[in-house]
Amino acid sequence: MKTTLTSPDPASPHYSSGRANAAAPINAHNVHAHVRTIDMHNDNVERIVVRIAGWPREVLMRLLVSACFSAGSFASLPAQTIPVRQMDPPTASTFAPLGLFLGVKQLSDGRVFVDDAQRLRLLLFDSTLTNVAVIADTTGKAAFNYGDNPGRFTSYVGDSSLFFEQSSQTLLVLDAFGHVARITVAPKPTDIKGLPATMFNADAQGRLVYRGSLPRLPAAPVPFGDKRFIMRQSDSAPLVRADFDSRHVDTLAWLKMPKATAFIGTLRSDGSYAYDENRITPLSSIDEWTQTADGSIAIVRGLDYHMDWIAPDGRRRSTPKMPFDWIRVTDDDKRRLSDSARVAADKLITEMQKRAPASAPSRPGSLKMTIRVSATDGSLTAFSQTGKNVVVPLSEIPDYWPPVRFGSVAADLDGNVWILPTSAVQRAGGGIVYDVVNRSGQLFERVQMLPDRSIAGFGPNGIIYLRRRDSALVWHLEKSRVHR
Repeated sequence: MKTTLTSPDPASPHYSSGRANAAAPINAHNVHAHVRTIDMHNDNVERIVVRIAGWPREVLMRLLVSACFSAGSFASLPAQTIPVRQMDPPTASTFAPLGLFLGVKQLSDGRVFVDDAQRLRLLLFDSTLTNVAVIADTTGKAAFNYGDNPGRFTSYVGDSSLFFEQSSQTLLVLDAFGHVARITVAPKPTDIKGLPATMFNADAQGRLVYRGSLPRLPAAPVPFGDKRFIMRQSDSAPLVRADFDSRHVDTLAWLKMPKATAFIGTLRSDGSYAYDENRITPLSSIDEWTQTADGSIAIVRGLDYHMDWIAPDGRRRSTPKMPFDWIRVTDDDKRRLSDSARVAADKLITEMQKRAPASAPSRPGSLKMTIRVSATDGSLTAFSQTGKNVVVPLSEIPDYWPPVRFGSVAADLDGNVWILPTSAVQRAGGGIVYDVVNRSGQLFERVQMLPDRSIAGFGPNGIIYLRRRDSALVWHLEKSRVHR
């Protein structure tokens, strides 16, 4: 499936001729923060960066594209007739110091699981967020070992939960007290390494729903030299549902992904690939998804900001386009994006090279990659670089900022979908603004967060869990509601 981002209709009431703020260059300090906006929209956490750099190359390149996609995406939001609601002051907050946490789940009795990924811990708080028990860590004293890399935690059936342990590549089913009730693996093993970099969930039957691996397109020959090729990944990825018992995997839908990075290289006689040039597309439209409280799949289409829905019984429907402030990407914006993308690519490749056990001499900021992968465990055994990163021409960069980013869509427990669009702004004295969409696909309200906060999760009866970092760089979990 191939889709082209089209320009909005100037006659549309949602069209805007305003321009985006200047795209900030991605430098050594903020490239990691941009990478992390895929999931969290939060600030730099060095330990997470180190762990991310050890992920498979396919995952890293997806993170890189999204990092470039995030740069300079915030713009002024015009006045709208859609009401903008505020958050009530928090009614509870954690006192125990936390690192950057990635997953939150409230149980039926009010207790709250928190996945403290930065500090490699799984915690269980009481309903007041005051008392805490350590369920998993790396000390060997907890109920089970968290692992050496950030895991991924999500809700499962009822009060049970799923935890992806990256080191062993297994999924742990946890009961309401954090005890391991079952250990399993993904029905499709080729997808397992991508789980840390994507959202996954479970339906009422306990089937796993997640974005599958990007299909790799056949290497195409290029018109110069023998054994030369251009390798690209597909611009779409399947949204799949996997059954643990039957081991069957169904494709529910296809999701638009960032325009694939292209590699030009040579296939060598020993089976290794030498990548001479990496062609980067710094900005493109994507789709994002979530699962609502009734089990429906909600897909936000980035091309025109409408939603597709898949009901639990398989029925499908599409709802109309939603209001969005379409902002033109000027030529100056495109040049800044191009420069930032090249810097980010150079730094990511350098980070990968540092983690390879063996490496040939290379010069900084270059790319020519020689990659050898272990046949037993898929680990990187050799890596060298002497080529270059190249950004596509400005004419191939979209003329308007796409509305959706990775990790920007979530569902509350009342059937609504929350979207943090690229046009989100921090109003004077306030925080970022989310679009809230009901089951009918209507953007019926916007909600402004308290300053320096973002959504970490949801509870029943309108409870919203917020993520906040204080001046001492300590993270806190807060409980609040929308003021109505």
